[in-house]
Amino acid sequence: MIIRRYRGKTLEALRETVIKEMGDSAVIIHSQKLSGNGLVGKLKGNSYEIIAAIEDPITQSKVSTGKEIPVEEILTGQKDHYLGIRRSMKMLDDKLENLDTRFEELMHKQEEIKETPKALQNVHPDWHNKVIRKLKGDSSKATNDEWRKALAEFIPTAGGIYFRQTTGNPPDIYALAGPTGVGKTTTLAKLAAQAVLKNKLNVGLITIDTFRVAAVDQLREYAKLLGIELAVVFTGKEMQRQIETFQDKDLVLIDSQGRGPFDNEGLEEIASILNSIPSLNTILTLPAGVRKEDAVSISNSFKCLNPSCMIITKADETSCCDGLSTLLSHTDIPLIYVTNGQRVPEDINPASPGLISALIIKDNEE
Repeated sequence: MIIRRYRGKTLEALRETVIKEMGDSAVIIHSQKLSGNGLVGKLKGNSYEIIAAIEDPITQSKVSTGKEIPVEEILTGQKDHYLGIRRSMKMLDDKLENLDTRFEELMHKQEEIKETPKALQNVHPDWHNKVIRKLKGDSSKATNDEWRKALAEFIPTAGGIYFRQTTGNPPDIYALAGPTGVGKTTTLAKLAAQAVLKNKLNVGLITIDTFRVAAVDQLREYAKLLGIELAVVFTGKEMQRQIETFQDKDLVLIDSQGRGPFDNEGLEEIASILNSIPSLNTILTLPAGVRKEDAVSISNSFKCLNPSCMIITKADETSCCDGLSTLLSHTDIPLIYVTNGQRVPEDINPASPGLISALIIKDNEE
């Protein structure tokens, strides 16, 4: 195939030249109008360019004004043109995506600059805009139930412990850890009672809370009432031996001593005992009334115990749960239970987003 480019004043004249030089079999594959450049070019007026091709070459002697163009040059030009279009489309997509983001931000700008809605006064500030965006309709007219539903979208829960028989396999092992006075011992007794009375499991209790004699005595009374074994452990080696002794159990629950968030030595002591247990699940236990100012420091302190979930206690003893969403935002681990009284085993419920959002946004805040 021979391909040539021609330029002239009119298309008709160029077609006649193509027929004269390349024959009737020539095909015009491209044509375009050329505008004059500069003053001289404008005075001369417009011209035209065409590209013609023919399958059977004509003799070179007939070629006078046509310029032969290699096929590779045409293909390269078309490829470059295609790639240019693709790059332009990509740039356009990026700009549209950026515009979408900015448009979404502008859509909620009015909400963001308004005063914080009263319903969100106990919600972590980082969650405000996210919760507002989940609302259906005007946030200024939203009810507390609508706010709770929107907030619930961001609360991680995992229901509760899966109590099961482990015949022929090692027991499931859970340890409760948390600050002093949050109700770990009573909560552990509630879990043990549910496992024994409702699920008919073979349960063993272990306590490492040897600093409070009353705590050991309290747990011993619960163990007697439930007809289950209780062991007191002081060191990591004793813990390993006791776990071996309890291999016939379905469930082992461990009570630990309370430690303040700044008691690094005490927390390391608990970690040295609990870390000797294979396949341990540590549950961070905190009160519903944990202050937002303390939530971050507490969760940071207990990270050394690698908690995988949380239990919120004493929901019946607080009127303000302003630290819960801060805690959840910082830890990103799910809640599994909420306790709301001293009765064993009644006053404990599986956590749900709706239950937690109702603690944070109370009816008297509307």
